[in-house]
Parts: sequence; structure tokens; C-alpha cells
Amino acid sequence: IEVECWHNQEPNYLHPQKTYQIPEDRTLPKFNSQNQPTLKIFRSQDQLIQLLLGDDSIDFFISIDRPEAIIEEKVFNQLPFGWGVMMTADSLVSLKNIPRYSSKYSKPVYFFVYSDEWSRWGKRFLEKFYPGRVDFLDENHVVIKSVGHPEFDSFSEMSPDRIRKKYGIPQGKQIFLYLPCVFYDTNTGSAWSRVFCGILINKNRNKNLSEQKNKNRVSLYGLLCKVYDLFKIFKDPFARRCWWQNINEGKVIEVVKEFCRRNNLLLVVKPRLKFPVAAPVQKGADLIVWDSEENFESPALKELLTISKICMSYCSFSVITSVFASVFHLGIKWPKEYFRSEDERFWFPETDPSLYNFRGVCDLWSVEKMLENFLQVHPVTFKFNPSHRDSYVKSYIGFDDFSSGKRILEEIRKVIAEKENVKS
Repeated sequence: IEVECWHNQEPNYLHPQKTYQIPEDRTLPKFNSQNQPTLKIFRSQDQLIQLLLGDDSIDFFISIDRPEAIIEEKVFNQLPFGWGVMMTADSLVSLKNIPRYSSKYSKPVYFFVYSDEWSRWGKRFLEKFYPGRVDFLDENHVVIKSVGHPEFDSFSEMSPDRIRKKYGIPQGKQIFLYLPCVFYDTNTGSAWSRVFCGILINKNRNKNLSEQKNKNRVSLYGLLCKVYDLFKIFKDPFARRCWWQNINEGKVIEVVKEFCRRNNLLLVVKPRLKFPVAAPVQKGADLIVWDSEENFESPALKELLTISKICMSYCSFSVITSVFASVFHLGIKWPKEYFRSEDERFWFPETDPSLYNFRGVCDLWSVEKMLENFLQVHPVTFKFNPSHRDSYVKSYIGFDDFSSGKRILEEIRKVIAEKENVKS
């Protein structure tokens, strides 16, 4: 099978914070395979439609967005090939935003999900909050296939010794992997986000956040941003209370740093390029790994998890990566004031068992509990339980046999074979 990668180079396609994610022309990731994919570029919706309708060599098309969010129904119905959607962290959440599904679609959409639980969870979401959109996951309109998480196949080729050497981490030294809080300043809960981490970030005018690494000096622009942060914080009662109680990421990293000192752990911080990092977090890290996020086969997060003891994040989808790597995940939950709506909060359950809270593999704490109790707990509290991992994998990851990519390929081959049988 020949593979093409189509890159969207539309102007203003991505928010300025994510421009680093658009590859340059003629640039492709290096895949561990004999046949490297070829590249096609499109710079407008019209060019995309021309490519879809004008290339009769296409047997199957895969995207991370539903076709309804990309092309019109009349265009989709003209396509002679199948269309599949790869599940991402946003696939089910985004169903509320794309155009209404039409029963006039001439063929079903294939949806490759990690596990059966995700399709059930998505259906509960639509039934509860958007009953008029339940068709999006109805078996009459979409063929759902549980295939596992193909990105995790690369774990099979990772060498802990090589990774330790790459990052200069001695043999036997255990790691506490810290994933910083992400700063959103555009939603209704932004006042809490500002008081917790935003005001601790030394911002500059550069919109490409990949160039904001290690910005520990405060510029005039950054000072004005902090003044504005204070204005928003003191307008909000909850954020104002957090300010007076000194509840922020700087205090969290102090506690984590002391925990690591007491238990002989190396504090490694792994940020995302699209989010700036609070100055105290950068200062407190024993090692901070800035990932270019351009390497497909072994991204830094997966590499670091391969040699980590504990991973901590703020209700991050990295929880499934951590559990897959058999690393205990400690999640810090968002306060209810942070969420814009109940349908948004739906995806962050706190009960056990659930995505972020599953006995033996991951736990969910409030910031207050973290600051008050973390130094009193023994590391054995975060001991990973392999038998519980099996249950978690079945629910939220699907498979752990490093063959998810092969399962997707087999499903695609079945679709192509069925089409050829119809022709003959």
C-alpha cells in the first residue's frame, strides 16, 4: 500500500500558538518503514476538494476530523473511496461543534476508536447534552472499530538504556516526571488559570511559543500582562481567594521538589511547546526537556515515561500514555469554577474507576490536597499495580500488543476488498 500525507498549509489555519505544528513544505516525519510516505500540500478548501475529486488512485482517506467538518455533503457523496477518522483526545468532544450529520450521506464514515468504552462514553455524552446529534455515533451512519492506540506501537522499540544516555540520566536514578499546568486565558475560567500559573509566566510578544523557552526575565510587555492578570484575578471571587491563600503552581513545584529530594528522585519537567511554562517550574526542575514534537517514532514524553517512576499532570490526556507505560499517574483536578459548562466537565470524571482515577494505576487529587498532604505520603502510595493496568487498558486503551497500526491497516484492506468485489 502506498501512503500519502496531505498537509494543510492554509493561511491562519492554526492559532499562532500552534504554528510550529505545521511542517514546512516538503517536510515529513521520518517513519520506521521501508516505504516513506509522499507529500501533498493544499492551501485552500478549493484545492483540497480538487485533490479529493481529481485523484482516482485514492482507495481510502484518513483524517483526524469528521468529514462533516471538512467538506460539504455533496462533495462527500461524490467520493468513490472510503473515509476513516482516527480518534484523538478531542474527537468526541468536538462532535458538538461540527455541522449536523445528514442521513443523505451515501456511505458510512469509519471511526477508529481506542476501545469500546470510548464509543459508549461518546454516546452517553450526546444523549445527555446533545440528543439531536446522536446520529454521529449511530451504527446506521458510522462504522466504529476498536483498534487500540496506534501511537503506542512505538513503545515496543524503546530502549531504557539508550534513553538514559540520551538525557544524561544515570542508571538506577528514578524519575518524577512533571507535566506543567497549561495556561488558557480565553475561557470563563481563565481567572483561576491566571492566578494558578498565568501570572507566573514571563510572557513576551513572540506568538511562536516554541521560541519562549527559558524566559525568566520579565520584559515590559510581560509586566503589562501581569498587571492585566491581576485585574482579572481580583475581579473574580474564587481566583481572588486562591491569590490570598497562595495557591499556585509555584507552591506545587516547591512541594514536588521537596518530595523528590526526600525520596531521591530526579525532577524532570516536560512542557508542551504550545504552552508557556511558569518561571518557578522552570527554575525548580532538575532537568527540563523541550520537545520539538517533530519526531514521530519516539516523542520525548514516551521516552521519559519509559524510565519514570511517577508522572504528574493536570487532568491531562497523558494519563493513558502513562498507564500504558506502567507508570503511576497522579492527576491534579481542575476546580469546578474552571469549567465553562457541564458538558465540558463531563469529560473529567472524578469517581473511581474512571479515566483519571483508577485504583492502582492513577489517582486524582485537588490542588489543596496536594499542597497539604503530598509530603506526608510514602512513595509506596503510588506503587503501580500491573493487574489493575490490564483492566484500565481494556477500558480506555483497548490493546497493548503494539499492533494497533496493523489492525487499522487490516480494516482498511477489508473496505478496499469489498469495494473491489462490488466492481467485479
